[in-house]
Amino acid sequence: MLLSADVPAKLVGCLPALGFEARKDASRVFTALLRTGASLKAEIARNLRSSPRLLRMLLEGCGDHEVFFHCSQMLRACAGEQELLESLHQEAAADKLIALAQHPNFDISSEAFSSLRALMLGHKEASASYLEANFSHFFGLYHGLLQTEDYTTRRQSLKLLSEILLDRVFMRVMIEYVKDERYLQLHMNLLRDSSKAIRLEAFQVFKIFAANPNKPRRVQIILHRNRDRLVQLLGALRPQEDDSPARSRKDAVFERDLATVIKLLGALGITSKVASPQAPSKQH
Repeated sequence: MLLSADVPAKLVGCLPALGFEARKDASRVFTALLRTGASLKAEIARNLRSSPRLLRMLLEGCGDHEVFFHCSQMLRACAGEQELLESLHQEAAADKLIALAQHPNFDISSEAFSSLRALMLGHKEASASYLEANFSHFFGLYHGLLQTEDYTTRRQSLKLLSEILLDRVFMRVMIEYVKDERYLQLHMNLLRDSSKAIRLEAFQVFKIFAANPNKPRRVQIILHRNRDRLVQLLGALRPQEDDSPARSRKDAVFERDLATVIKLLGALGITSKVASPQAPSKQH
């Protein structure tokens, strides 16, 4: 009965006319529908998937000053269902969210980035397939987040990027990414950022380029030509002494990766093949 009455679409469509508390209730009802029993949830997911208009309404609402918060919550609930996440990818949701993550309104941009994160990591296999099929297009847009002047956006974007590239589910995406010397140069520039936090996040991506045992010749040449400067930049990332046991363990992993990358850079030749190194660790 709920589906035949088109309740999910009506909940979204009525948001602008409701007060704040009523919008919260509508959002809760929408989310609850996606958390029902397995058979009903599957039916609701199929219904929503067959109605791309609803997903478009949610995406548009994520940029509306009046309803962006509630639409973002509802969108992330959709991203938690694999069928709906695949539909969101078909509707180019990533394009819209990347644009909104650069919105001048901090609240809108923050919610958009949280939704982008849910879109990419909610069901990794589906997102990996999307990235493989739309590699150049997606990263062409995503790198705009890494080059923005906004500190929070750059740091969040670097962190999400390293999470994606260091995840085995995205292995084919990572292999394609580290082949591109333009991407290498982008992260080398980020290693020179005035913020140490940005430099640390940039290292998590840069180390993948350095550890790649099958570097393209252009990547090898760039690393070889800049290795002395890179070693200097990486050396400045060494953490200060800290007696905290938790921090010491984290630092031990980081310093191991840092030492591995510095060693690889020192041994790098232009024409020689680089032996397969110890895999750098995921640091988050």
